[in-house]
Amino acid sequence: TKTVKGAATQAEPGTEAFTFEVTVENTSAADTITLTEDSFQDFVDEDGVLDGDGTGSTGITIESLSCTTYSIAPGATATCELTAKVPGAGSLQPGDYFDHVVVTGTDQTGRSVSDSDDALVTITDVVPAITVTKAVTGTSSLQTPGGSFGYSVTIVNTSLIEDVTVTSLADFVDTDGALNGTGTQGSAITMNGLDCSVPFTIAKGGSKVCTFSATVNGPAGTYYDVVVVSASDDDENTVTEAD
Repeated sequence: TKTVKGAATQAEPGTEAFTFEVTVENTSAADTITLTEDSFQDFVDEDGVLDGDGTGSTGITIESLSCTTYSIAPGATATCELTAKVPGAGSLQPGDYFDHVVVTGTDQTGRSVSDSDDALVTITDVVPAITVTKAVTGTSSLQTPGGSFGYSVTIVNTSLIEDVTVTSLADFVDTDGALNGTGTQGSAITMNGLDCSVPFTIAKGGSKVCTFSATVNGPAGTYYDVVVVSASDDDENTVTEAD
């Protein structure tokens, strides 16, 4: 019997080891069963069936193993604890996975006996996260009717887990400073001299600075120039931030 000991869930890419408890019962009425460290093999199978579709062909390294006994008397049990990374190299997509252990023991005459069980573990999806900071790089005030203003936009990938791809970078004017559609989404401003070519990738924990100029015209007053940035991760989760 195999169960998860401790946390059964971890965030992608799942590079930390899970701890499992394996109970091995000797159901023989006469023979003592002997185990060794080589008696244990661990696999991942997405459907929980030991049928060779990625299970029997690709094993997971058991990082540590200890048992209360390696010699199991008739009718007795051994409790073993093992640690293994699922999916081993941290390469599987988020989802539920069956970690399957196969235990093989021998009796006094060298005959072998095997049995197996699995335990469910979960790799959870991590959504992308960015911050956007916009600043005026030159003058922030012009006489009517207005004119060209310079801006810098700093985009930070705050995730320490995965890269993000910036898929959209757009500029708008909003007279009340809220991204609420009042002249914002309906009237985009041309971003002149934009030095970032969309799409582009920002590594985990990294940042990118983009500069451009845009023309803001109108009656005398205060105008909010809003930049809107959208990004996605490798699982096609999206995030949008503005400043």
